[in-house]
Order: sequence, then C-alpha cells, then structure tokens
Amino acid sequence: MQPYNGLRGYFGIGIYNPQKEVNVGTLWRSAYCFGALFIFTIGRPIGQQPSDTINTWRHIPYLNYPDFEDFRSHLPHDCVLVGCEVTEQAEPLETFNHPQRAVYLLGTEGTGIPESILSRCHTTIKIDTRLCLNVAVAGSIVLYDRRAKGLRIAMERGRGDAFFLQKDDAMETVCRVIQYFCGLLGHDETIKTYAVEMVTGQVRFYWCVTCRRCRHKWYIGLEET
Repeated sequence: MQPYNGLRGYFGIGIYNPQKEVNVGTLWRSAYCFGALFIFTIGRPIGQQPSDTINTWRHIPYLNYPDFEDFRSHLPHDCVLVGCEVTEQAEPLETFNHPQRAVYLLGTEGTGIPESILSRCHTTIKIDTRLCLNVAVAGSIVLYDRRAKGLRIAMERGRGDAFFLQKDDAMETVCRVIQYFCGLLGHDETIKTYAVEMVTGQVRFYWCVTCRRCRHKWYIGLEET
C-alpha cells in the first residue's frame, strides 16, 4: 500500500445503508471541501439534501449501489477499501497512514458496518472517543486527517513551490502575487486558500494556495523567529 504524500492519489467516501438523510448531506459537503473524487451510498439512493448547502452532486459524482456486492465489484483498480468502525482490531486514526488511493466506508447510524462487510475491507480505522460519533462528524474527521497529514508530508519533502517568510503581511503579498499570475491565465476565480496548523518542523503554520483549474499548489509558510 503506497502512503498518501499530499500530491498523488484520490479518494471517495460513502455510507452503508444510511438512515438519516441529513447526515448524508453533511458528509457530502465535507467530502467536497476536502477534495473527494466521488461520494456514494450503499442501499437506497439519497436525493438532494438541505444540509448539503453547496450541492456537492453538481461538482463530483454521486454513486449509489443497491448492495455491498455491487459496490465491491466496482471498487477502482488498486484502491484500498478503508472501513471506519470502532473495533479492537481497528488502527487508531492518529497513527494511520492514509493510502494514495482510498475509499472510506462508514456504517449506518446505530449499528455501524456489519461484521460480514467489515471483514472484506482491506483495513479498518477507528476514532477513539468516549462515545460514538455522528457518522457525518466521523467522516469529516477522517478526511481532515488525510488532508492534514498529506500536506505535512508534502511540506517536509519540499514538494511543490514553497515560500518561507518571516512576516505575516508578506504571506498575504505572496498569495496576491500567485493569484495575479493565475489571473493572467484566466484562472483568477479558481484560487482557494487554506490555513493549516503545523505540529512539527520549523514552520508555525502555512497556507496552501491551490489553482482549482490547473491543480497546481503553492505552500506559503511562516518561519519560527
């Protein structure tokens, strides 16, 4: 299994036999925000949800599978199926190395993923909490963990175009310069900026500026003084 390095790979996320449609809509919104390639449900199809305020299905494919067998037969080539369920054998999320190509499967509210399905996942992860989490909340945490770890690895390896500055106002200047040059290419409306906390290395925090048309990334970090 090749670990996710913040640059290559893709992922999809979905729920097995969802019961509360509002949870599906919330998860869809999180999936789009964190860069999912597709979303899915296993069981009955789910229509448009008020909780999905950005209408995720307009931007990335929504797939529905009548049962797990149909879903499993359409799993992308060389893609790791990650079950998200609290079991003794599951690996804690904080130590999990996300695969480059992954499909994250969450269980239905209340009963989770059946053992017969869980045993057919390639790996299983869990979020250690006092009580069980809402399915949409759990899925959002998993996706944030994937993104944060991937960006951290990319920064530590020096991938992409990286800028390390010593003043807060300089960071804003660099972002504006990047947006200006992308604007010359007609990409001026495709830039999005993220603020991410760093826990290791020499950087206190950094922004990842992504051109959502050409997909190029720039990392702007603030050095410790």
